[in-house]
Amino acid sequence: MNSSTGANATSLSALSLIEHGTIQLQLTLILGLSSFFLYINMVMILIFFKEPVYRDSSRYVLFIHMLFNDTLQSLISVFLYFLVVFRIQFNITLCTFFVHLGGNAAMNTPFNLAVMSLDRYIAICFPLRYTEISSVSRAYLAIGVTWLIGSVPSGSDIFIVLTKLPLSYFNQKALCSRAVLIQNSDQQLKQAVFNGLYFTVVWITIFYTYVQIMLQARKVRVPGSQASKAQKTVLLHSVQLLLSMAFFLNPLTEYIFQYTAPMVFAHVRYVNFFLTIILPKFLSPLIYGLRDDNLKKHLRLYLKCNFNKVNPTAVHC
Repeated sequence: MNSSTGANATSLSALSLIEHGTIQLQLTLILGLSSFFLYINMVMILIFFKEPVYRDSSRYVLFIHMLFNDTLQSLISVFLYFLVVFRIQFNITLCTFFVHLGGNAAMNTPFNLAVMSLDRYIAICFPLRYTEISSVSRAYLAIGVTWLIGSVPSGSDIFIVLTKLPLSYFNQKALCSRAVLIQNSDQQLKQAVFNGLYFTVVWITIFYTYVQIMLQARKVRVPGSQASKAQKTVLLHSVQLLLSMAFFLNPLTEYIFQYTAPMVFAHVRYVNFFLTIILPKFLSPLIYGLRDDNLKKHLRLYLKCNFNKVNPTAVHC
């Protein structure tokens, strides 16, 4: 009897060590990849601020905003993920701030892609009026509107909590996630309505711009023309949008696996986080930045730390 108990204890101990090692490997992978891609993003943002040629183009303003937005969301997501993994309770007031900011950044992504698609549409279909219609000031205005619209879903959750619970609620501590702002099932329905409405508008915008640019490219019929490049760029926006939409499937996946073994649920949450947060957000510099000859050349020089050897180059819209 004692030997059987000892064997069970040994097997449980070995299983615990394996699970502990798996978690360490997962966290190391997340931290390593996040640090690498964040470094690339920060270098590109530095290039934007150091090279005036990029600040004078609405195209690059929108691209850098996307990098900034993705970087912000990724930092917040990784931070909150580590808090949940290590079961660290957090002040609800600070948690509300991070959840709201992260949720706002998540909603900004599809709208930023839509605005970038419109920018390419104007550049190809209205080239003579491009600088007038798609000016830098209007790009910043579009970014401001994007942040305002993106703040509505999580902002409404905060309003609901403030009307239903006393202010003392925000002085408590809890595991930090969107759950601290959910008080009834209607909020889940509200979030689904917002997601459906937002993504429908974005899909219609991207589809319309893609068709219009495709028709323009057929008129030109020159391989490698600006219209052909813009068509590929908008198509990549669609891919990026699909990846962004995967983020909103996380709650459904976790709901399906919530009654499985704790370790299985933890693995599901990790796979969700890795595939819908880590990879999509750090594909932006690869999809867009490395396809641009100007950014590619500057990025190569900056990564070599040749800051004094970088010369501005002409921007071709």
